[in-house]
Amino acid sequence: MKTPDATPLTLPVLPLDEAVLLPGMSVTMPVLLDEQAEAIDNAVDGRVVVVPRLSGVFSAYGTVAKLTGQISLPDGTRGVSLEALHRAELGPAIADDSLVVTVREIRDPDDVPEAAIALTAEYKAVVEEVAATRGDRRQVAGFLAAIDHPGRLADTAGYAPEIPPAHKAELLETVDVVTRLTKAIGFQRERLADAAVRQQIREDVTEGMEKSQREAILRRQLDAIRKELDEIDGTTSDDWRERIEAAQMPEAARTEAERELNRLERQPEG
Repeated sequence: MKTPDATPLTLPVLPLDEAVLLPGMSVTMPVLLDEQAEAIDNAVDGRVVVVPRLSGVFSAYGTVAKLTGQISLPDGTRGVSLEALHRAELGPAIADDSLVVTVREIRDPDDVPEAAIALTAEYKAVVEEVAATRGDRRQVAGFLAAIDHPGRLADTAGYAPEIPPAHKAELLETVDVVTRLTKAIGFQRERLADAAVRQQIREDVTEGMEKSQREAILRRQLDAIRKELDEIDGTTSDDWRERIEAAQMPEAARTEAERELNRLERQPEG
């Protein structure tokens, strides 16, 4: 059963440049623009509509948010805490004022299709795999387990810094729960693929560094062997084989030393 839309509201617009606030998110943000300060100061019953502004263009949808507190950030900047409630479709401006608009609040339906419920497990699995690459899988799994509505679950993609604002705005504008969750899974899979590539790069770099370190140690050991071979005159091959055996050097260094000794044995005495 679809939840009926709420009565239209008249709210001040709090613009969010190159960022998106999705329903269910709780954030603390700096107030950097006069437009933002004006919206906060003119909140209606403690509420504003937070609207993404990407590349200078406002989205047609925003998020009705409740002001839960104001603080002074460490650098002295004014800060505000927001609890995002519901997505909203923006209507016309009031009295030619672009910062006050009518909005049609849109709430997710209480009853959701079976298809959406089936997608929740896939979404959680993908997000947990992303978390595993960072070592916080258990914490993320606990966070996701506390969310039982598929629509709200899809909106948790708003917390992922790797997902571009344009993709988050697309989720904000997607009212249908099944479509939204499907898109969110796709965006999280892109995030997982990127995390896998980054992990492989880190492993390759580490492996390369370890290999270089091993080679440097072996080169120093071989240089020392060659120097000793050059400096000591009259030592027989058998003496050197005994020295190599007694040195208990690593297998790779020992093999190289024996190869060097065999080479020297084949050379003319001069």
